[in-house]
Amino acid sequence: MKKLAFSLIFIILFTILLAGFPEILALHIAILFQWNLAAVGVMVLIQEMLMLFFILYLLKRANLFSIFKRKKIHKRDIIAFLALLFILFFLADIRKDLVQYMARTTMNAKLYSKVGIWSGGKIFDICSILITVLIAPIVEELFYRGYVMSRFFTNSNYYLDVLLSASLFTLGHMILLQRDWVNLSFYFLSGLALSLFYRYSQNIRLQILFHVSWNLYTFIASIWYILYNWIYFHFFF
Repeated sequence: MKKLAFSLIFIILFTILLAGFPEILALHIAILFQWNLAAVGVMVLIQEMLMLFFILYLLKRANLFSIFKRKKIHKRDIIAFLALLFILFFLADIRKDLVQYMARTTMNAKLYSKVGIWSGGKIFDICSILITVLIAPIVEELFYRGYVMSRFFTNSNYYLDVLLSASLFTLGHMILLQRDWVNLSFYFLSGLALSLFYRYSQNIRLQILFHVSWNLYTFIASIWYILYNWIYFHFFF
C-alpha cells in the first residue's frame, strides 16, 4: 500500500513537472539573461526531449517496452479511431463556442511579456510546432497511457486505470491554462476518450498517430483561421 501511495505521488508530481517546468524555467532563464523568444523555444524543446528520454527510461525500468510491439490494425480499431475523432471534434466545437464568451489567458502571460517578443520569433515558432505537433503527443501518450495505464490498476473492472490517466492528463493541461470549468471539462472528457481508446486498442503506435494527427489538425486549423480573417478584412471588408 505504501509503495502504491509513493508511486501515485511520484506520477502526480511528475505530471506537474512535465506540464509546467520546461516553459517556466526557460522563461525565467531568458528574462535573467535578457534572451529573446528563440532562446525560450530552444530551451523548452531541449527539456521536452529530455522528458521523453526519461519516460523511455521509466518504461524500460518497468519492463514495459513490450507496448512498442507492432500490432495488426483491425477494422474495429479503425472504427474506434473514427469514433474518437468524432468525439474530440464534438468536444472541441463545444469548447470553442463557450470560450468565446470568456476572457482567455495563460499562466505565463506575464513572463512572456518580459521577454523580447519581437525578436527570435521564427525559431520560436519552429520549436513550438515541433513540440506541439510531434514531441508533446509522443510524451503524453507514452506517459499517460503507455506508462500509467500499464503500471496502475491495469484493466481494472472499475476502469480506475482510465480514470487515473484522464485525471493526470487533465492536471497536466490545466497547469498553464486559465483554470475554469470549460477547460477542466474539455480536457477530462478528452483524456477519458483517449484512455478508453488505448484500453480498447492496446496499440501505443496507433494512439500516438492519433494524437499527432489531432494536434496537427488543430495547428493547421488555427493557421487557416488567422489567414482567412486576414484575407477577409484586407480584401473584402
